[in-house]
Amino acid sequence: MGVGQQPDCEGSQTAGISIVLHLAALGILTFGWSVMRSRVVPSIVRSGWWILRRILQLV
Repeated sequence: MGVGQQPDCEGSQTAGISIVLHLAALGILTFGWSVMRSRVVPSIVRSGWWILRRILQLV
C-alpha cells in the first residue's frame, strides 16, 4: 500500500505547487498591469496630447 500511496502524495504536492505558481503568476500579472496602467498610460496620453498639439500648431 505504501508504494501505491506515494504517487498520490506526490501528485497532490505538485498540484498544490502548480496552484501556488498560478496564483503567484496571476498576482504578478495583476500587479504589473496596475503599475503599467498607472505609469505607461499617462505617459502615452501625455505624448499623444503633445503630438496632437504639434500637429495643430503646424496646421
